[in-house]
Formats: sequence, C-alpha cells, structure tokens
Amino acid sequence: TRVKIDGKFRIRFEHETYLKTKEKDSTPKCFATGYVDMVCVHSEKHSILQIPQTMINEVAIQSNEEATKTTPARKAIIRKKKAPNLTKENIDESKVIQWRVNDFDTDFTEVVYQAKYLQYYEHARKFVLSQNHAASELANNNLKLCFYKSDLTFKEAVRPADTIDIVTKKPRVDGAFRIVFEQEMYKDTEHKNIVNNAYVELICISNETNKMAALPKAFIEGLEKL
Repeated sequence: TRVKIDGKFRIRFEHETYLKTKEKDSTPKCFATGYVDMVCVHSEKHSILQIPQTMINEVAIQSNEEATKTTPARKAIIRKKKAPNLTKENIDESKVIQWRVNDFDTDFTEVVYQAKYLQYYEHARKFVLSQNHAASELANNNLKLCFYKSDLTFKEAVRPADTIDIVTKKPRVDGAFRIVFEQEMYKDTEHKNIVNNAYVELICISNETNKMAALPKAFIEGLEKL
C-alpha cells in the first residue's frame, strides 16, 4: 500500500496484492491492483475540510521511506471509466431494487462502510440477471461471472434507516468475455438525490479450467431481452 496527498482535501491509497508461490526464489506475482481516494470531512458538519498538516507530514515521511525500498514496478492496468447518469428515459423499473440500510452496515463514523456498497450493487446485478433465463445459460455451460474491475464515485453518505434505490442500467457485452454494468444509488424514489454511481466489469470464467471463456450465445441473447 502506498499513500499520497492529492490536493488540499484528498488522500489516495494505492494497493497491490501479490501471490507468493511455494517455489524457492520465485518472484511474487501481482494479481490485483487498485486505488481508493478519500476526502477529509468534518464529523459533525459533514463538510469537506483541508487535510491536517500533521497528516500531510506523516504521509511525506512514509513516502520517503518507501522510496528507499526496492519495490516491484507498478503495472498500469487500472482503466478508469465514469458511469454516465441514468435518466428517467433509460431507467426500467424492473431494474430497480430498494434496500433499507442496517446498523451493522456502518463503521465507526456511523455511515455505511465503503465496501458495503459493492455488496449492494452485487445484489442489484443478481436481481437483474434473474429476470429471465440468461444466468442459467452460464450454469448449463459450466461457466460463471467473476468480478474484474470497478469504479465507484461517492457523492453523499448513507446512514442507518436510510432507504435507497439501486438502479441498474441494462448490462452490455464488451467483447467475447466481458459484461459491463452501469449502476446508480439514490436516497429518493424520484431519483434526484444521487448517492454514488458505479461502473463494474465482470468476465466469464470456465469452472473447469479457471480461465476466461467466451460468453454463450444464448446468454447474450438473454441479456438483449432484459
């Protein structure tokens, strides 16, 4: 994990996950990378504040220490895409699920923990794929959809007892192996008060080989009927 200050209000965490094999002298393989941008917010006023100088100094010290170490070269495999706003014209009510936020979804700041949003969006995607027999075509061919990439942009916090609408745009196929979801979360049924949006990519994997496999034609045809 690397930490750096990005402007007056934002701090960025860059992460890499490596797999160590049992073989001697083998080089660890990087199999996942990602970054998280966080902003400094007043705990009572909920307004953005400048990052305290003490934190900036601490990050600078850690960055200098990290620069003296020998670290693997970072691969630029993160491709950021902004999910477009979904309007009433392209929202199908059959692709909207409602969720009531629980106390156990929050962290010490008393707002929903960031990783929970990934679960919310996953429930919404499963709901959409269950609308017809598209998902069953994967099981029939011994295939599965695996999480590959995501880009979440947060605009407002969600708290316990809030009721949210999760809107999922019709998924689209991107190439032979990949399916793309564009999703948004709202605090109101009129879908004017957006909480955050998500761009998610899933890839098709064979259960037998654990390698990428082409999406079945019947599955693609099923998506077109959603």
